[in-house]
Amino acid sequence: MFILRLTLNKSKARDSIQESITSLFQHVNTLNSAVSSHIVAYQRASELNRKLNYQKSEEEIQVTENSSIIFEEELEINDFPQKVRSKIIRKETLAHICECAV
Repeated sequence: MFILRLTLNKSKARDSIQESITSLFQHVNTLNSAVSSHIVAYQRASELNRKLNYQKSEEEIQVTENSSIIFEEELEINDFPQKVRSKIIRKETLAHICECAV
């Protein structure tokens, strides 16, 4: 009897998840086309999280609060093969790295 209850509860949970996901994607054509896809994806994820009663863990909250921390790493260039070192120190590659760093 206990096993039957577990399988019944699992199927109910799956049904509620499927209903939430289906309701999210039924209204695709009614969305404003001027809104960027990033914002739409964020809104859908937020709505899905709300319907599934998802709560962020403390680690996730801490990561989003400290997201403005700058990451910096120094690598020893001698650890790489000669072919890779020559590609890294080319002017074009260094210019591209500097552009990405800004």
